[in-house]
Amino acid sequence: FGALITLSPWLYQQIGIPKSSDALVLAVIVFSIRILSEREPAKRVEALGATLFGLVYVALMLQYFVRILTPMPDDVVSANGRLILCLWLIAVAKFCDVGALLTGLVFGKHKMAPQISPKKTWEGAVGGVLMSMGVGALVAWLGRDVLPPHMTPLVAAFKAAPIALLAIVSDLIESILKRHATLKDSGGAIPGIGGIFDLSDSLLLTAPLGYFLFALP
Repeated sequence: FGALITLSPWLYQQIGIPKSSDALVLAVIVFSIRILSEREPAKRVEALGATLFGLVYVALMLQYFVRILTPMPDDVVSANGRLILCLWLIAVAKFCDVGALLTGLVFGKHKMAPQISPKKTWEGAVGGVLMSMGVGALVAWLGRDVLPPHMTPLVAAFKAAPIALLAIVSDLIESILKRHATLKDSGGAIPGIGGIFDLSDSLLLTAPLGYFLFALP
């Protein structure tokens, strides 16, 4: 169901598979029935809540990458251009992590959220945003032949800033969920989805924001 929700924009366009809202409704029905198999009654609601949260927070958010890749009837961006937009979004989000780590190691003094993520600092956050802006401008310059004309390196740098900020927020949210589950990583928290959560933590909130930013001139 997670894959169906994520791929639904493409599947709907190609073969008429139901939209994400329909897939989510089907998932609710199936997993509501599935919790009957839980031996401990107290865990039934918890299991359903964790599963549905994973479907919404992971699968539905990552769906926006598929939306970026899926051409629309009036779309003037080429397939290569859409691919570069996705790579731009991933690079901006992930290099924010890299920049924050390196800057925090050298200059980090002021903790951002010590009760949530003790290693994150405000200095690291600034470094992460600046690195994301630089990487965003670089990727836009390298892909200038296939990207939309308005996606200049300067515009890309400014669009990278809110993406980077939301990537930091997305990381903090995962840290909260990890602490709540008392897990080193979230791979075991939501079967079949937790591992993806670990790999895509900074992308979950940035994917929809990137989709909407790309629509702006």
